[in-house]
Parts: sequence; C-alpha cells; structure tokens
Amino acid sequence: MDQQLVQQILESVKHSYATIADEFTQTRQYNWSVVDQLTQDLVRDDMTILEAGCGSGRLIQSIAAASDMVTFIGIDNNASLLELARSQYGNTYHGVNVSWHEADLFSLPVDDNSVDMVISIAALHHIPSRALRLRTLQEWQRVLKPGGSLLLTNWWLWSKACFDKYGLYRQCVRNMFSRYALGDFFIPWKTPQQDVVVDRYYHAFRLAELTSLLQASGFEIHSQEVVFINTESPKAYARSIVTQATVIEKTTS
Repeated sequence: MDQQLVQQILESVKHSYATIADEFTQTRQYNWSVVDQLTQDLVRDDMTILEAGCGSGRLIQSIAAASDMVTFIGIDNNASLLELARSQYGNTYHGVNVSWHEADLFSLPVDDNSVDMVISIAALHHIPSRALRLRTLQEWQRVLKPGGSLLLTNWWLWSKACFDKYGLYRQCVRNMFSRYALGDFFIPWKTPQQDVVVDRYYHAFRLAELTSLLQASGFEIHSQEVVFINTESPKAYARSIVTQATVIEKTTS
C-alpha cells in the first residue's frame, strides 16, 4: 500500500470517530464479557497498564474491578473520544491512577521498558498497511518491560455472517483491482434509521497473518483464537480474534 493511501486512511479513521464520538460512546458503556473476564484474570496489583486505542475509556471499569492498585495509561489519537474519557473517568477512578494522552498508536509518548501490560481492544485493525501494523506492534514491544504481556482483540470478519451483514463481497472484488489489500474493508456506522453516517476502515486479519506480525515484532503468542466477544449475547457476526502474548525479545539501540 502506498504512503499516500495510508495517510488518507489514517485521516479517514480519525475523522470517522470524531464524527460519531457521542453515539459511539453511548453504545459502548460496558466492556464485552470476554474482555471483562480476561482483564480479571490478567491484571495484578502494582502493574502499569497501557491501553492502545482507549477510545472513550470504558476499559478502566474492568481494570479498576480487577485491582485498585495499578496505574492506567489511556492513549488514543482522537481528541473527541479522549475528552469524553476524561469527563467520565477523570484522573482517578475507583482508586486507580489514570492518565489520558492523545497520540498515534505507532508513536507512543511513553518511555522504553516502562509498562507491564499493553491492552488493545479492537484498534489494530484500523491501522492500514502491513508495514505500519508492524511498526505499531514494535512500538508496543518497545514500551513493554522484558516479559511484559499483550492482550489484543481484532474483529474477525472472515465469515459468511459478516460478509452478508456488511456487504463485503463487493469490496473483495474491488480490492483485486485497486490499491487496497484483499482484507481491507469499509464498514458503515448507521443511524437507527439505517442511514450511513461514516464508513470506517477495518483490516480483516487472518490468524496466520497476525501470528507472523507478532512474531516479527518480538512477541511469543500464548493463545490466539476466534471467539464470541460477548458470550452473554452471542451473534454470528460478532466474533473477534483474541490474542495473549508476551515479549520475548528486546531490540537494542
């Protein structure tokens, strides 16, 4: 993918979420059940946890429920969503020290080897091009301490249910004759009346592709599977790849 198209997509994603920030937040008041459970299992006292792509901040609810003795850093490149996060959760939430930062996920304002866990919920799939996705994962590896952990979710779009719901067949054909990669899709955000407000870019990862990126970035994968992201209300199209990994290699400068 050429750099001009990459930049266009990045700007499109940022504009899309600024446009729907209020409505998006209203539909994302609570964490998906799988994320809630994994957070409970993985978070420990005294951790520094960074969420890459924090949006309007709802993950802090699960973090605080797991431990009130952690430090939480929320990072997103969307000022509108961050303002909603600050207004709802502030700088301390149920005893957890919280900070919110506006930055790209591939350029974090965080020191090397300073974070125990990076969590990214449904964000990496908004990053265009393999090169930039690799750079993003390498950046997350940079800020993690040796042995630090990564919890990652990405939408699983390779299903008939998703292709039918989001009209992806036509886009697959388009991608064969365009500058887009095969798994690059635009999924509409609609009003309750089904009017399209914006089209959001998603990259549909395949398991082997995501494995290759993580390994090239210095991560060891402990588990990676496609699951219903909300087990309390499973829907055929609402599945995600959930990945747990740790840092196995630190690059030296």
